[in-house]
Amino acid sequence: AGLYIPGGKAAYPSSLLMNVIPAQVAGVEEIVVCTPAPDNELNELLLAACHLCKVTQVYRVGGASAIGAMAYGTETIPKVDVITGPGNIFVATAKKLVYGEVNIDMIAGPSEIGILADETAREDYLAIDLLSQAEHDEMASSILITTDEELANKVSDKVEAFLGTLSREEIARKSIEERGAIIVASDMDEAISLMNEIAPEHLEVVTKDPMALLDSIKHAGAIFLGENTPEPIGDYVAGPNHTLPTGGTAKFYSPLSVDNFLKKSSIISMSKPRKPARKRYRGKERRSGQEKVRVNFTLHEENVRNASGSPWVPPEKRSKTQYRKLNPLNNTLHRRYRRVFGVEKPFNNAKMEFVGSTVDSHGKTTYWYRDRRRGKVKISLDNPQLQVYLEHALKNKLPISSYG
Repeated sequence: AGLYIPGGKAAYPSSLLMNVIPAQVAGVEEIVVCTPAPDNELNELLLAACHLCKVTQVYRVGGASAIGAMAYGTETIPKVDVITGPGNIFVATAKKLVYGEVNIDMIAGPSEIGILADETAREDYLAIDLLSQAEHDEMASSILITTDEELANKVSDKVEAFLGTLSREEIARKSIEERGAIIVASDMDEAISLMNEIAPEHLEVVTKDPMALLDSIKHAGAIFLGENTPEPIGDYVAGPNHTLPTGGTAKFYSPLSVDNFLKKSSIISMSKPRKPARKRYRGKERRSGQEKVRVNFTLHEENVRNASGSPWVPPEKRSKTQYRKLNPLNNTLHRRYRRVFGVEKPFNNAKMEFVGSTVDSHGKTTYWYRDRRRGKVKISLDNPQLQVYLEHALKNKLPISSYG
């Protein structure tokens, strides 16, 4: 697995943990880490996290170049099967382009936060939470949707006041000015509908009863309920993975987990017949759907013949007696027919119409049919498997004398 850990503008040891730990739990044997190295030096905390996780392959390369190197391999960096980890717009675009050559976790681009708030929310809390993502990247997105216009104006003033106190004011200000928004909705239903369309990476619900709104929220990477659960709680305290889908892809992507490092296969196995057929049907060159079905029936009959010790007779040369010997089901149906109708010759089920079935108090099923010659008749079978066979034969107009 190839893990991309951002580090161009800040170091994120937590992102390393969030990517390495699920990979190790999934049993990934080889882990390759690529991260930017400003001034050609790696952050000490990032290296310490690599040491704790026993990661031995760390390469000082970032951006789209790192994604390409892990996807296709170089003389130094091995090719991987899956690439995970967040990054800027260039990293997210590169992951999108190499998808298919390798698997990717999601489109995890510039950070996003969305906040749903009503009149009970505190404006200073909301302003700080909006800036918590704006300071990550100039292309980060911070959006507040509220039902209270007065609250919206207060939050806007608080954002401006807090901007001047940030060490990364220039980055945060550009993010707020170009990709920030405060929207006033007519009611909470409209606010939730709009937020579901945005599908933010992080969504805070700061209302009087946030749990009541949870069922209405359909698309978000991570949801934080109540004013006491700001977004950094999810990044560093609560425990869920903070590598989350961005750019509206939360509509179809989920947070990074062990599942991103696993794949599934369908496993099929058939048991052998009790006595395997010693001969195979010679007409294998017939490939139409009808003939394939015929081959299956023939092989079944051959297995019955092997079990009984009867000589092999091709289907087209069998007499009625020979055919019945090779098909115990047909014999049973003929016996049932003679018992019900008192005649030897099998009836022509093409003239039979299935009416319905009834179940008595003992659980015995009776099938009712309408015969043009005899009126309404019934057929009762004790064997449930024979009931299913008979019903299938009559409904599909299969001749019972050759149904096996």
